[in-house]
Amino acid sequence: MRTWSVALAVCLLSYGTARVQCQSEFAAAPVLNVIDFGTTAEGNGSSAGVEEAINAPTDGVTDATPAVLAAIAALPASGGQLYFPTGVYLLTQALNINNVPVAIVGDGMSLSILRWSSTASSYGISVSQNSANAVVSVHDISFYTDAAQTTQGVALTIDLVHFTGYDGNSGPKTSSEFGVKIDGSGSPVEIDLAQIWMQFCQFGVEITGTVEGVSITQANMVAVVVGVSTVTSNKPQLALSQSHIAAYTSGIVATGTNSLNIYGCLIYAFADRPAGQPFIGINVSNSTGNILNMNQFADTSTPSGLYTAISFTNTDFSSVVNNICLTPVTQFTNVVDPISRLNNFANNICEGTINDSG
Repeated sequence: MRTWSVALAVCLLSYGTARVQCQSEFAAAPVLNVIDFGTTAEGNGSSAGVEEAINAPTDGVTDATPAVLAAIAALPASGGQLYFPTGVYLLTQALNINNVPVAIVGDGMSLSILRWSSTASSYGISVSQNSANAVVSVHDISFYTDAAQTTQGVALTIDLVHFTGYDGNSGPKTSSEFGVKIDGSGSPVEIDLAQIWMQFCQFGVEITGTVEGVSITQANMVAVVVGVSTVTSNKPQLALSQSHIAAYTSGIVATGTNSLNIYGCLIYAFADRPAGQPFIGINVSNSTGNILNMNQFADTSTPSGLYTAISFTNTDFSSVVNNICLTPVTQFTNVVDPISRLNNFANNICEGTINDSG
């Protein structure tokens, strides 16, 4: 049996405060209670011949897919809250939500559960937007699937969503602000994020807890303190590609990853950061299987600070090739780590002075 269990706060703030913030974003939006979209049946006895509404099943045994799909179809174009009260909702296909702002809300992790059956034709939730200003919130809900280990599936896919934190340009933000926070709990979770924008927040994407794999592509993270941060002990896979990160202290902090692949990204120190503040483009530690290929690093602050393009600490099986550093001073720290094996450091082009302390 393969299971996902995830409590996600895909919103502006950390999980603890996300619910309040997301509720304010959808304060005027209608609440569609999935239970209300059950079937109808003809009554018996004194109500014979009169159709009666039957609540959507929440027992985890009866198929709840028709009710959930009906609730999704009823979402107005202006957006709404898709509410799953406490219960287990058995599903037989993936849920697709297109071109409508939506909050997917439950009563709490392990209270509101979406469970895909072992015979489901597809799995997970896909949210796709055609507006860069669309808001998507997912919180207080768990995802599970009964599919076999070999079955492929993604718990949550978000495409073209714009996240904005503090609306100002006055330096680093507070630690409570997140573009996307992924907090896996329990069984492995897989997340795909594509074409997302994050501005003016502490972390563009923060990954904690039990996460099996995260894929981020075509993301824009501007005026963030850290672009992507993963601090977790279960060694998740992280793939980041074709993304633009303008940060105050670090573009990517990867701690405890397994199979880190960063490809085709532009990472630079944000222009208004304090003069002389150290900056690390990609900071990798306690990680295995690191591939950094065809990325570009730049320092746009004035005067420029000490720019460390890549820092490796306690890494293993790493390759750093074909990267470009457009900085007055470029530093590679421990790229050739004494404990590493099969390190490949080649074809990197740097402007200005190069300091390699490895």
